[in-house]
Amino acid sequence: MSGDCPGPIPNFIARPVVTRTRQETREVCEALAGSISDIEKHHLLLEDKAASGLHVAFGIDAIDRALDPRTRRGIAASGLHEVRVAVGLDAASGAGFALCLGILLAKGIRAASAQNRISDDSQPEKIAPIFWISDDFTRREYGSFYDPGLAIFGLAPQDLVRIHPKSHEETLWAAGEIAATRGAASLCLIEISGHPKQMDLTATRRLMLRAGASGTPVILLRQSGEEEASAATTRWHVKPAISQNVDLEKTPKLIMPLKRQFIGPPAFYVQLEKCRGGSADETTRWNLEWTPDEQRFSLIRPGHNAASSIAGQQQSAIA
Repeated sequence: MSGDCPGPIPNFIARPVVTRTRQETREVCEALAGSISDIEKHHLLLEDKAASGLHVAFGIDAIDRALDPRTRRGIAASGLHEVRVAVGLDAASGAGFALCLGILLAKGIRAASAQNRISDDSQPEKIAPIFWISDDFTRREYGSFYDPGLAIFGLAPQDLVRIHPKSHEETLWAAGEIAATRGAASLCLIEISGHPKQMDLTATRRLMLRAGASGTPVILLRQSGEEEASAATTRWHVKPAISQNVDLEKTPKLIMPLKRQFIGPPAFYVQLEKCRGGSADETTRWNLEWTPDEQRFSLIRPGHNAASSIAGQQQSAIA
């Protein structure tokens, strides 16, 4: 191998090395730390501003009080919220609750917009679609919505636009573009499996800021996921529940409880695990039922339990 240089020496190689004393290095580090602190404070101010905007009430005092103890306005309409299920068997419940929560937020935003808008009544308001982003692996692992079944949530198939990226990077790009575009979507729902490294605190904070600036609600649905630090304003842990409209006492025990599950409206056992500006602990858990005609949640009467009770009834029915 020849020792001759193949070309001119690049400028960055020819530049002299800058040497600093220990005191100068300390001053540079302190200045850099101050700049980083200012940036973080700016982001926190933006987060607080996004969280202090429009709120949507559940209409259930216990939930609205937990979400907003001071004014009981309910949940922040725009920004980022997270829904998770711990096991894959509960994936359908997680997807159902995330969709219902998103419909509730979008409905509240439309109602507030209609009150503030002065327009010709002859021109009907154009309702933006719901975007459901789910990568190929997650879609194959947990399935997708059955179009006619969307009616039970008060939706038509044309209201839902599905996006199936090939990678988590593409998922984040699509979600970021939708979240940043005002009026493009009534809801952006991102479904992921577990804890991909791309969906870290920085990525969720970026989504939260974009969604807050555009007024678009974004829901991160984490299938088979544990609690993880994120910039989401709220985090909900979801399990399946039994609909209260199902009369279990009059139903033959030989009929499997999972079949009876489809008789009533969608029902969920939810725990509010995190709420910025609110209260979230072991007591913030409820049995909820979704009313598709009114597109709202209602409390299930005491005595109805979550998936654990379903499993127990299955065993007793088999016995």
